Amino acid sequence: MSDTESTPPAQKVTKDEIIAAINQICEKRGQPVVRLGDIADVDSIDVGKQAIKKHLDELQEMGRVNFLEYGQAGVWWTPEGVDTDSEIDGVIDWDAVDADEIPLDILAEFPEFQEQTYWEGARDTWGTVSVGAFFLVFVTALVEIFRQNTPVQLGPNAQEFISIVAVGGFSVALLSLGLVFAMRAMQWLEVQGILEVPRQGYRTVKHSAVRAIQDRLPDLDS
Repeated sequence: MSDTESTPPAQKVTKDEIIAAINQICEKRGQPVVRLGDIADVDSIDVGKQAIKKHLDELQEMGRVNFLEYGQAGVWWTPEGVDTDSEIDGVIDWDAVDADEIPLDILAEFPEFQEQTYWEGARDTWGTVSVGAFFLVFVTALVEIFRQNTPVQLGPNAQEFISIVAVGGFSVALLSLGLVFAMRAMQWLEVQGILEVPRQGYRTVKHSAVRAIQDRLPDLDS
């Protein structure tokens, strides 16, 4: 089999398809703007986010789409697709909106566009773990109450297993709950800009280390 037969053809998408995808998402979800990830999730768009972003940047230069930095990645919309005689979900009055930008205070009415930060994602993950661990402890407590109030006798291995599950579940629950509060604290520090100081220091040290290594490498071009 030749290389041309074994290699799948490269997927392409046109700018008109990007525009159509944006309008399709807005109409289907009843929302005024879309995120890059929303466009990438459309079935008819068979390219990656990098290719989509390139098209969006070019479309923005052409004036066919607008962009606003919001959340982690920003949001996009097509100004020519906006019906200025109506409101979307009763929230955005397009007659009062600048044609080139959606004010952040209006966009804030749509929290689904705020992509989670690393700390928010970690907080939600550990919160889920803590809920599951506490549920496990609750179940083992019910089993123990049932055992003490019924003539049913469990063997020593079963009792030991229940005790291990209860202690382990309680330990995991406390640990994960502590991590939830730690993630909240880290999120607050990031919002306040406090984390940027050690982060900048880390970048400086890393850059200096890389430069020092590069300076010691032999010059292969000579």
